[in-house]
Amino acid sequence: MSVYFLTEWLKSIFLVKVLCYKHSRLFLAESDKRGLTISNNGGVLPLKLPCEVNQLPPQFQRIEVSPDNSVIRQALEAGDIEAQKVAQFGGRDTHLSVL
Repeated sequence: MSVYFLTEWLKSIFLVKVLCYKHSRLFLAESDKRGLTISNNGGVLPLKLPCEVNQLPPQFQRIEVSPDNSVIRQALEAGDIEAQKVAQFGGRDTHLSVL
C-alpha cells in the first residue's frame, strides 16, 4: 500500500467522521507524534456561474493578452529578426527520476 493512498484514505475517513458528527468548525485528533486537523476552507467563496463566460455582461468579463508561444517558437526557428528581439530559446533543466 503506497503512502499516498494511505494518506488519502486517512483524510477521507476523518472527513467522513467530521461530516457525520457535524462538528461545526473544527475536528482535531492528536497523538504523541502527529496531529490531524480538519477545518473549513478559508478564502473567498467560490462562484457558480449559470452561463458560459462569453454570455456574461461585458463588465463581468476580462480580456487577457498572452504570448502565442508556438508562433514565437516557429519564428525563432526560422531566424526571424523581429522574434529574436523579443524572445530567445532557454536551456533545458535536469530532473531526477526514481524507478
